[in-house]
Amino acid sequence: MAKLLLIDDSTDLRTLLELKFAELGHHVLTAADGVRGLQMVLNHPLDLVLLDLNMPHRDGLETLRLIHSTQPRLKVLIITALIDDAGRAEAQALGVAGILLKPVSFKELSAVVTAALEAPGR
Repeated sequence: MAKLLLIDDSTDLRTLLELKFAELGHHVLTAADGVRGLQMVLNHPLDLVLLDLNMPHRDGLETLRLIHSTQPRLKVLIITALIDDAGRAEAQALGVAGILLKPVSFKELSAVVTAALEAPGR
């Protein structure tokens, strides 16, 4: 199956999603912030990144910009509790595969992840 990276500062959410996606057969890596997340993007072959926007050390939009500049074909889904119009526009301009607002059900998230993985590359 796919290799996913979940970048989110919520330990509980990372743990839950790691278990749920592993049950579906995916290999899941996690990072608590954008600094560590970018290191993982650079050091591991990945199929998809699930990215929170509001994190310490480096926010999600800055992390997205850096991912896009180093791995422009890597698919990224944003999962966030809060995004303004400017952030949404920038994320879309950078080619995110989707933006989901928290709280999101695992059923919905799983469907969006599956669709993103099956979609042709960027």
